[in-house]
Amino acid sequence: MKFKNILFALIISLFFSNGLFAQLYGTYTIGKSGTEDYSSVSAAVNAIINKGISNTVFFKISPGVYEEQLYFPYILGAEVYSPVFFESADGDSSSVLITFKPTVDSIAYTVAFENTRHIVFRNLSLGTDTTSGRIVEFGRGCMNIQLLNCQFIGKVDGNALVSAPCLDGASNQYMMIRNSLFLNGSQGISMCQGGQLPDINTFIENNVFVNQSISGSYLKNHKEAYVKGNTIINTINASGYCGLKFDNCSGSTKILNNNITLSNIGINSFGIRLFKSSGTLGDEVIIGNNFIYQNTYNWCVGINITTSDFTNIYHNSVHLTGYATGSACISYIFGKYSTVKNNIFANSANGYTILQTGAQNMVNDHNNHYFNGSNLGDFDGTLIKDLTELKTVSQQASGSLSVYPQFCTDSNLHTFSDSLNMKGVYISSLNLDIDGDTRNNPPDIGADESTSFFYSIGPDRSACASDSIILDAGVFDAYLWQDFSSDRFYNHKATNNKYEKDTFIIQVSKKGCWFSDTIHTEFLANPEFKLDADTQFCLNKFTNYQISGPTDYPSYLWSDNSQDSIFKLTKPNDTGYVQVYLTVVDSNGCSGSDTSLIHFIQCVGIDEHKSAYISYGPNPSSNTIFISINEAMFLPPYQLLVYNSMGKEVMKNTIKQNNNLIDVSNLPNGIYIFKIYHHQSLLGQFKSIKQ
Repeated sequence: MKFKNILFALIISLFFSNGLFAQLYGTYTIGKSGTEDYSSVSAAVNAIINKGISNTVFFKISPGVYEEQLYFPYILGAEVYSPVFFESADGDSSSVLITFKPTVDSIAYTVAFENTRHIVFRNLSLGTDTTSGRIVEFGRGCMNIQLLNCQFIGKVDGNALVSAPCLDGASNQYMMIRNSLFLNGSQGISMCQGGQLPDINTFIENNVFVNQSISGSYLKNHKEAYVKGNTIINTINASGYCGLKFDNCSGSTKILNNNITLSNIGINSFGIRLFKSSGTLGDEVIIGNNFIYQNTYNWCVGINITTSDFTNIYHNSVHLTGYATGSACISYIFGKYSTVKNNIFANSANGYTILQTGAQNMVNDHNNHYFNGSNLGDFDGTLIKDLTELKTVSQQASGSLSVYPQFCTDSNLHTFSDSLNMKGVYISSLNLDIDGDTRNNPPDIGADESTSFFYSIGPDRSACASDSIILDAGVFDAYLWQDFSSDRFYNHKATNNKYEKDTFIIQVSKKGCWFSDTIHTEFLANPEFKLDADTQFCLNKFTNYQISGPTDYPSYLWSDNSQDSIFKLTKPNDTGYVQVYLTVVDSNGCSGSDTSLIHFIQCVGIDEHKSAYISYGPNPSSNTIFISINEAMFLPPYQLLVYNSMGKEVMKNTIKQNNNLIDVSNLPNGIYIFKIYHHQSLLGQFKSIKQ
């Protein structure tokens, strides 16, 4: 790797910071609109190289594609408490892409750091336009370079995305790569220290690695590396692939809570591999709380420990599927002083749960060995048939099991099995599981602290047709009803007032595992009935009136709170309307109701039903008669019926207005009775003479 002269950069920085040009601090903008402080990222980088900084600097980059190559040497003034940030202005990592098309392999990087300290790239996308290109390259002597919430987009079969070549020189320290996406390339991260002193405290956390051809992350000659919470996915049938690889690493390297899914893997592939990477007594390497799934038809290993001492392998769940007779969930080769506890080793590929060669002083207990092949394991060339033989040969494993782990799916290694519940031994340093849930004491075997689980939404439900049935699926991560709605609650209503029966299927998700149940609902029809038709009485002549409700209901409630099946109407104190209301309840608890409207008026002579709401004239009339109905009380339409003196109906009209001129020219001379109805209720009547 060829870099610019660092001494020259330092001289320039000191020269320009000595009062000739003000050092940078605060917030600056980068963009191509002409209104930003800098028109390119390179211009901003040159500014901090030439001027240095006096306090924290933020460079906000406007959305767009920036085809640039960036080189960062030592930046004067950059400290832990005053770093330099390069980040997208809108906080969206996909809105800003910095990419470069190299022409010379030796400087085929998009961004390079050498002797650089306290630089943060945040919420950015970085890429390369060639398969030989490396997106980010670290030289020697870097400290606290942070790549946060970024996307590294490489080429299929391309180079490593973030790399540090195996060069001699000052080690890098406190390098942090978090919450980022690595797509394609040969390796997502490949960081090597070629000198005598290792790189120190490298943090690789909560990243997603997709379809690298060699490895997700590879660290060589690192001390106290911390690799946690990463998701590694490979579907490209890569041979010799390794999800997480550690070579010649030292100190208490921590490999925790990673989820590795290799669904179409080639020969000689590993989920996690530790090669010549040892801890020390009291400062052991920890491989814990990891999910490792591999589907293969060639030799592969879930966890490989080779020539590595003082390693603790705790609470991992490993599942192999496919068909590979020599495959193993864990292989332990020429190591010593290591402990293997509380792991699920499930080999459904006709291979071994454990392959052990040259192991010394190894503790192996409280693990679950599930296999579908002929033998559980191979110890120094001796085949171990089953758990009983494992206990005999190893003189250990008294607390181990050999049961089907009941994984959620082949690749989702959450379990819901009583068999593994509280069968492990408590390890205080791993008191939380892969999901952050608190472990029991004693804990479950495997990476997931699970509980046995049977899902039921509850008993079948019924309701009256006038009500709703609210189905509560319970508290889960996700929901799916049969109509594809995805809420916790389902509001079910009847379509008609009749008996209806339905079946609902609900699926709920817990930790990515789906469970289902069926519930039946029924709606019961509400009672339907009709009270007597609306009617009218003369108040001054009224004596009594009864209204009969429907028969054979257990409960009646009238508007006056009486509870008999028959309502006895008492004489009101004044004219007007009396509303009689009845509610009945059937044996299912469903109710129905109806109303009858009774109009009381004062009656006098032939016009005894004449209403104060109606006026008419002239009387006598000749060819027309004017009828007016009080529009403040009633709204049209109305029905007009005319009878002769013999009581025979001679005219029938619908009146659509409140003021009407009625044509009676066709009627013979005589006396006629006019009756006006509103919704079948008699508003009033009057006598008129036609002459």
